[in-house]
Amino acid sequence: DGDLRAQRRKLPASDFASVARLREHMAVELGRPLEDVAIFSHPERASEKLADNVALAPGQELFVGLLAPVLLRVSLPEGQQTEGAWVPEPLPSVCVEFDGHVCGETNSDGCCELRVRAGTRHVRLRHAAFGPAGRLLEDMEVEYGRQNKRNVIADVRLYIYATDPEPDSEGETAEETDEPHLVEPSLIWVCCSRDQIPEGALGFTGRASGVGAGGRPVSTELSAADGPGVFVLLSGEEAEANSAGAHVSLASFSLEAERAGFLWRRKDPLPIVERAQELGGSEYLRLLACPTVIGFLEPTLSVQHASSPPFELSVQRFPTSAAVREELQERLGIPADEMVLYQGEEQLKESAVLEPGMQLRAVEIATVSLRAVTSCCGEPLSGVVISLDGKSAGSTNDDGSCSLTLVVGEHSVALDHPMIGRRGRAAREVSISRSEAKDMVIRLDPRLFVYVTDPDEEEEGAADDEDDLPMFDPSCVWLATDLSHIPEDAKPVEGCVSCTCGPKSGTDGSSCLLRARLGPDRLAAFELGPGAIPAAKAVAGPPELQGCFLGGFDLRCRRDDFVWKAKEPSPLAERLEELGGCELAR
Repeated sequence: DGDLRAQRRKLPASDFASVARLREHMAVELGRPLEDVAIFSHPERASEKLADNVALAPGQELFVGLLAPVLLRVSLPEGQQTEGAWVPEPLPSVCVEFDGHVCGETNSDGCCELRVRAGTRHVRLRHAAFGPAGRLLEDMEVEYGRQNKRNVIADVRLYIYATDPEPDSEGETAEETDEPHLVEPSLIWVCCSRDQIPEGALGFTGRASGVGAGGRPVSTELSAADGPGVFVLLSGEEAEANSAGAHVSLASFSLEAERAGFLWRRKDPLPIVERAQELGGSEYLRLLACPTVIGFLEPTLSVQHASSPPFELSVQRFPTSAAVREELQERLGIPADEMVLYQGEEQLKESAVLEPGMQLRAVEIATVSLRAVTSCCGEPLSGVVISLDGKSAGSTNDDGSCSLTLVVGEHSVALDHPMIGRRGRAAREVSISRSEAKDMVIRLDPRLFVYVTDPDEEEEGAADDEDDLPMFDPSCVWLATDLSHIPEDAKPVEGCVSCTCGPKSGTDGSSCLLRARLGPDRLAAFELGPGAIPAAKAVAGPPELQGCFLGGFDLRCRRDDFVWKAKEPSPLAERLEELGGCELAR
């Protein structure tokens, strides 16, 4: 090597049976210390150094090289300031290769001291910080006779990955329970070595960022398709090229993560940030010892409300319908007790336990008091069956009332009762809102029946008394509102009914006169009441209570071979005068 590179020697093999004997001879001949002389099997590579105990054979071509001391110092430019200055952290356990041969590794001070063949060397450093390929120091000149030093700045390289919770043991089934069960999140980890990433680890979509050398923002986009992500906060090679500001801190690290069906929640504060601030030193070295969890991907459910885009909520934090409604109250400003949740067409109970992936609808509700009363004098009607949008919703109580909890919006309400007629049974379109009055009064016109019953025939064989005058019982004409009250032998009767109904007109001061014609061939219902007033004669505004219209009920009948005779006074008018109230209920 050096000045002696071109010189060759031919030596008797019998005098040099081992490398040790040859090395001693060449040290004397070259006038170099024995520890500086080495025997190699290759003219250039330092990796072909032969050990002293290697036996030599005739015909071998060997090469003498001079050894020079080399000091490699690897430092980590990550940590905290000490007394206003950045102090690099030594990086231990860095494997050092010269010309493809492992020669040693750095100690706890980040140093590796070697004696290496002088000349142009290829040096590769291997460590997790340098990535899978390591760091190549090409054409490093090792000079004999001097201390060869090289300072290397390591990369600050992080690996970020996700792990899903362990599945239930085979054969294990979840117990049926109304209690919320634990929904475990996926964990987001950060580490410094690929060897720390477990089998089955997942990538995810997101963005890692931090403050790089010189205060420059650094970020990397992460993709689920690429598997576990890699984030280089600082490149050692770039830092060596520009030593100014060649330091960073993992306290600046931040992460945003996305995954379909999951909600990102970072640990706050991040453990790596908290430890860096509390403990100082290098957080990178602590991560080299053990990965750490920095956040969670929590399984979600989706909640749609008409006033906003869908909400993605964590099932772990909102495991029940009640918990979701409380959260929506905070976000939408709608009281929780004025909302319900639907999954499809099914309304969820307050205690319903929710599952990841559920698609829910939040709808506003209002409690409405529906009251059914007679149209004439507002008397309550009990037992009125209520149908809401084609489904049974209950019936009115003794006060004629029924409390209904309805979804805000348009609804169809239908009522059924033996006393009400076709108009009363017709569906009504109602609009429900939380802000408007929640009392709904429905005034119902009755349906009426007029029929006749003939007297019972005299029993056969009855004795005739010549002194008795003949007695002829009349047929009775009846008024009813309930079809079930009409006997089987009832017959229709021809005639006409009329009554005054509704508030007095503003023009002539008279009420509206309603009439109905009765046919002799069929017993049919007819309807009288304020609802039958023609629109042209109706008075604008809410109906006024004028008392029971049956007080002015007038009936005239016609039947062959019979004479019509009305009861005087009318039992309807008489009872109304004595008892008041509504004659319809009686």
